[in-house]
Amino acid sequence: MTGGKLYTRRPGQTIYFPIETGILDGNTVMSVRLMVRKPGGTSHEWAVSIHTKSATLVIAKRVTDGDDVTEAGLYRTCPWLYGAGAVLLGSAEELDSFTVEQSTVGQPS
Repeated sequence: MTGGKLYTRRPGQTIYFPIETGILDGNTVMSVRLMVRKPGGTSHEWAVSIHTKSATLVIAKRVTDGDDVTEAGLYRTCPWLYGAGAVLLGSAEELDSFTVEQSTVGQPS
């Protein structure tokens, strides 16, 4: 996971998700969805855009809207890769993760 530190409830933060495609040709990937488990245990599906792709790597990107990273702690993700016609090509075998820190913006000191 790249993109710097992330904070709760801050819209406009960019998160990059590097996804190794294994035997699948990354150039055939047309869209990506992320299955996300928040620190509290709830699961969500996020739409992400494809930032770049090659034969072995797809880098997906998500710009937060303020309501998607609402809890501080460890988020676990699993990408699902789709080809032309929204055909499921596969998913990553390993989960990735990123950490969100509690925002202090708008909170009393």
